[in-house]
Amino acid sequence: MQTCIFLVSAEGLGKTTISNWISKYVVGDKLSYTTNRVNNLLTGFNDPLLGKVFVVFEELPNNSRG
Repeated sequence: MQTCIFLVSAEGLGKTTISNWISKYVVGDKLSYTTNRVNNLLTGFNDPLLGKVFVVFEELPNNSRG
């Protein structure tokens, strides 16, 4: 099973706090990875993601309108 949690809200409402808590207390630091580099998702150079079960991409660009 694959699941994606996508959090969207105004700045300063705790999205990073939630993901940090999940990384530390639920999944564990060795199985988690946090980045703000979209290239880690889009290119073939994604070695840092290998073996991770919880990956956080902060501040990803989106194409939403409204």
